[in-house]
Amino acid sequence: MMFSLSKQDLKKSMYSGVIEMKYQTYRLNWQGIEIEARYSPNNHNVIAHLEIKSINPEREMLPITDTGYLSHFHEIGSIERDHGGDVVALCSALA
Repeated sequence: MMFSLSKQDLKKSMYSGVIEMKYQTYRLNWQGIEIEARYSPNNHNVIAHLEIKSINPEREMLPITDTGYLSHFHEIGSIERDHGGDVVALCSALA
């Protein structure tokens, strides 16, 4: 699936330099590893973004990432549709 910026978003980006992304931040503990999940459900009306990283111990390996960090762009509404919008439950299931 390809994503593209609309002419309006492109203009906004060109004139302001940066379009701010709004993130929701979640913390959870999985098997003694503190994990932070940041979720932006709507970036620029184009795409959503989920970022997962282990923060204590820092960059500890997780089953979904050898580096302790994962960045995933996906279709807007897919977490809400497929997981009821529960980012913490989704992260727990992934880890």
